Amino acid sequence: MLYTGFSQLVKLRRISLIQSAVANELYSKLRTNYYAPLHDNSNSLWVSVNDDKLLYYDTKDSDEIDEFAAETASFYFKRSFNPHTVPGCFQDKIYPLGLCYAVHPDRLDVNEMTRIIKEDSPFKYRKVAKYLLNSIGLPIGFFPTLSRMHEAPKSYKNPKVLFMVRAWDPYSDPEFELSAKESEDRLIINEMRAKCIKLLKKEFGDDFYGGFARTEFALENYPDLVLDNDLLSGPAKYISTMREFPICIATTGLHNSIGFKLAEYVAFSKAIISEKLNFEVPGGFSADKNYLEFSTPEQCVACAVTLVENAEIRNRMMALNYGYYLNFLRPDNLVMRSLDIAMC
Repeated sequence: MLYTGFSQLVKLRRISLIQSAVANELYSKLRTNYYAPLHDNSNSLWVSVNDDKLLYYDTKDSDEIDEFAAETASFYFKRSFNPHTVPGCFQDKIYPLGLCYAVHPDRLDVNEMTRIIKEDSPFKYRKVAKYLLNSIGLPIGFFPTLSRMHEAPKSYKNPKVLFMVRAWDPYSDPEFELSAKESEDRLIINEMRAKCIKLLKKEFGDDFYGGFARTEFALENYPDLVLDNDLLSGPAKYISTMREFPICIATTGLHNSIGFKLAEYVAFSKAIISEKLNFEVPGGFSADKNYLEFSTPEQCVACAVTLVENAEIRNRMMALNYGYYLNFLRPDNLVMRSLDIAMC
């Protein structure tokens, strides 16, 4: 998303950009020498502005502050921003970044091609081919390009409710060893999601669609709450399904994060129901305006009933969320906001 924002700003001739993409192992060496290149390790990005100010973008789930980055950068923009966990010595340089989701430029972008080629992945050339073909209008599979990943509000004859979600395995993870606290958090997340699915099914029947993706863990632990088949939770089917539902539900993610789904709901002008947000979102994004807030499964259902039965509240929220997308979430405006802060 950040790269797409910079790419848009270049095409709009609002900025000029030179990219230096480096492999992860080279970045580790450069970091040791306190040199910060333009780099993406999937969760962070360094940008030098006019050879004068160094900006750091942090999209990690957790509110943990990268002290090396905070000491080195002139400004630090954090997705999971909690002002209460920012060390006092860094409070004048760390700002909320905002909501994030995966989105790529519509047309071929040389900088993006360079980044893909630099990835340490055996599938990178397959990704290059997929990106190239999508860029010239020959789509292979689903590729989340800018034009595909937003939609203005539209009317719905039957305001249905959507909640497609994942159950996290609390006992193992393919990428890292889980602590006792992380395991407990996953159990809590799963139970909240499971109870919401059960109650929503009971309340709305065929006017609700949702459940857990069909992972081995979900099938073993929540067999009656999984989606009908594997294809339904794939990105292409998920986006096409979401387009048909005006009311969408978001729950807290790992490390208390605000998930990418919430940002997608905003981009697609949905009426949103969400657990309380644990991190600050800029631009006046708030409960009872952009979303209805819940803290229990019963409250989740009550919020859904409100949005189903009250078209005025639902339509107003959808319009406000599309306005928020245009002004704060659209990648070029999200990035430009950070540049404006840095250049003040």
